[in-house]
Amino acid sequence: MSGPESLVFFARYMIVAILCFAGPLAIYLLILYIVERKNRTQLRDLAVAQGWQYQGHLFMRLSGTDDAGDTWTLKLTNGELANYVWQTAVPATPSRALLINKEKGQLKPTGFSRLTLFPVGSPEIQRRYHMAANSAAFLENLLTPAVEQILLNWPQQTRQQRQMRISVKNGRLAIYINRDHTNETIAQLVELGLAMKQALTTPPNNSPV
Repeated sequence: MSGPESLVFFARYMIVAILCFAGPLAIYLLILYIVERKNRTQLRDLAVAQGWQYQGHLFMRLSGTDDAGDTWTLKLTNGELANYVWQTAVPATPSRALLINKEKGQLKPTGFSRLTLFPVGSPEIQRRYHMAANSAAFLENLLTPAVEQILLNWPQQTRQQRQMRISVKNGRLAIYINRDHTNETIAQLVELGLAMKQALTTPPNNSPV
């Protein structure tokens, strides 16, 4: 095969190779775009219905205020821990806690040194969640009847929905969940966060007021 013929053959081969690679990639990117657009629309509609703020230019984020006027945020991310992260500031204390739905496997409290698993709450809550803290009293105060009820009502239809991680550390309450959720469960997530924040800002029954 002569030099020009070799170049033509190589060019044709490269075009075919590029098309074979670009075709599936283009389909994959299109699917990502459709899913992302759907998520943005759902979150925007939810924010309007609930009276929350919506930002969706670069990163999708919802925000609102609680009864005390403090701000919370809900971000849609592509992180490894979760897709949705709800967070707010709470009083900074030495107490720390980590709750993980047992669908995520064994509790591995990386970065949460000196935490201990405690059997607090109802038998059902213990069956479904790993709960660790540096004191049992802190967990007991966190698991108010309202918080426990929301946790027990959390969707169980799919493995993605069942996965959840909650951390309280260094004045920050954060709840991580995966993307396989409806507007109803996103609203439930905000309700859970606000109930936990209320528990963390209310003095325990045995504490002086």
